[in-house]
Amino acid sequence: MGLEDFERTVKASIPVTSVARTLLDLAGSVSPLELRRSYERAERLRRLNLREIAAVIEAHPRRRGARRLERLAAYDPSAAAQAASELELRFLDLIRGAGLPTPQVNVLVEGYLVDCYWPQAGLVVELDGYEFHSGRREFQRDREKITALQLAGLTVLPFTHHDVTRRPQTVVRAVLGGLRRGRAASARAFEP
Repeated sequence: MGLEDFERTVKASIPVTSVARTLLDLAGSVSPLELRRSYERAERLRRLNLREIAAVIEAHPRRRGARRLERLAAYDPSAAAQAASELELRFLDLIRGAGLPTPQVNVLVEGYLVDCYWPQAGLVVELDGYEFHSGRREFQRDREKITALQLAGLTVLPFTHHDVTRRPQTVVRAVLGGLRRGRAASARAFEP
């Protein structure tokens, strides 16, 4: 059975399958995590088109992986598309899995680029992977950033790769606590 016109495209004079069709093909052969990462990568590259995904699923409803891709299409990958590292992606997976609200990712707060930010709660999470924070200068800069953010009234929770991968429940509890405290403080600020 051949491909429909909407399932193919041409890149650099080479015929290839569309992103939607490629995702469908992957859905039947890779792990759920690999499929989600590919979906997020398509969003990061601004190639994700939900209408095309729906059309591919409609054209091949019995194809292996079609239901899996259909479920994934309900997921909003915009935060993950802003992630700058695998650690940030793993942290977002952890937050999503715990049912917590999705933060803004890699945004400027008080003049500093922060990894994750919940503005309503005044909560910042900084994720420290060794490869990006291994030198004395980077270490000092991170401490200065955390101090400045705290002086601005924000709660800052720093987590390491070890925390996210080996102590996930501790991370979830800390983020949940930070969100609750931030919301409570925000509510008190509006009381007469």
